[in-house]
Amino acid sequence: SIFRAVFGIKFSKALLIASIMPLLLFITMSDIPLLFDYQSLLFGSILLALGIAWSMLADRSGRPWIDSTFRLLQAYLLAWTENNPKIMEKMMSKKASYTDVKTRALVLDNIAIVLPDIHPGPFNPVGGSNLPAEVHEYYSKNGMKSMIMHSVSDHGMNIPSREQVSSYLNSLDRLDLIDNNDKCSEPVISIVNKARVTGLAFGNNTLLFLSLSPYGMEDVEEDVKHAVEEYAKNLGFNILLVDTHNALGEHLNDEDKKDMIDACKDVLNKLANAKQYPFMVGSADSKEVNFDMQEDIGNGGLSVLAIKVNDNIYTIGWADANNMMLGLREHIVKFLEANDIKMLEICTSDTHATSGRARNRQGYYTLGSKSDWDYLARIFLELSKLAISRLKRSNYRLLASETRLMLMGSEVFDDYSKALDKSLHLTKIFLILTVIVYIIMFIIG
Repeated sequence: SIFRAVFGIKFSKALLIASIMPLLLFITMSDIPLLFDYQSLLFGSILLALGIAWSMLADRSGRPWIDSTFRLLQAYLLAWTENNPKIMEKMMSKKASYTDVKTRALVLDNIAIVLPDIHPGPFNPVGGSNLPAEVHEYYSKNGMKSMIMHSVSDHGMNIPSREQVSSYLNSLDRLDLIDNNDKCSEPVISIVNKARVTGLAFGNNTLLFLSLSPYGMEDVEEDVKHAVEEYAKNLGFNILLVDTHNALGEHLNDEDKKDMIDACKDVLNKLANAKQYPFMVGSADSKEVNFDMQEDIGNGGLSVLAIKVNDNIYTIGWADANNMMLGLREHIVKFLEANDIKMLEICTSDTHATSGRARNRQGYYTLGSKSDWDYLARIFLELSKLAISRLKRSNYRLLASETRLMLMGSEVFDDYSKALDKSLHLTKIFLILTVIVYIIMFIIG
């Protein structure tokens, strides 16, 4: 069964290879009369039949969703152990479909806050798992810093192949100018129960940061996005929603969703009447300091944006990471406050470059699970001071593009989940049957 499931050997060859060792042991270690004992032959045949039946049924258990469950397992192991995602990407691409994908970038001086309507994933090294770092590198090659934010999106928006990732990166050359000006508002913060929303207005464009830290949440869902976008539209705002993804937790329940929407509405109402001022911007990233990067951080590293509005200085932190340990955001913000620096929010990119290898329930390293918390706080302090020292008069440019990409869709994960669940259920049944046969064999023997 292992030869079939893991190595993908044909059934006839797997049966032949698997039979050699048991037969040799049986012949050399048994008395000659036992070789012709009908009970031994009967139970041996039953166990062999169970193994054959499991191998055939488990492989087909994923149908009609997956042609071969074993093939899926082999593709995953090849991607994981050999860093070869080609077969996995081919399987995922078969079920993917083309979708129009938007990308927006708010450019402030030499740093871009980028919001791709794509979800990083599915897992390293497949498809768009390392997308934030690759977009970060794209801007770096063009002489700019960047923060690749996590938009309101889920795993259905994963890019399944490297080919499609290349197409997306090429589309960044075609961003169109939507708006530009030289004024913005002071930040507005609204807290409704667990939900916290921080917003700034740049002309009629609003940048909103959504968080449930320190209580934790998974990806913000589409219904929250649609409700907030509709409300913003009625106020005459073009909205950019950032899922800060900065506290590990579960999906939002209905009460949390309502609180998040209410907090967004409150911020939008205040921004609609907020005065806007000329502003200054400065930025820094971890490539400019001596930073010992751990496994919980992707190649994009850490960044800080400093913004001075109406004589007040604020900072925004960013990490190329997949969520944050509960309480880490507060730990860093409190440390910076003690050093007279106001950090509005810390965001992560939700990179999946660190996923698939961690031996924990999540399957990935969350920011703060490997890196020392105090060390991260000191690095963010150093980057904040560096960014503040670079403050200079700036304007903003809002850029946007739309490109057609092949995305996985939510059905792919649902199909894989159903196939694997059915296969595991079948495996449990055969294990129980095998144990029962062994017990009967020992009782009779």
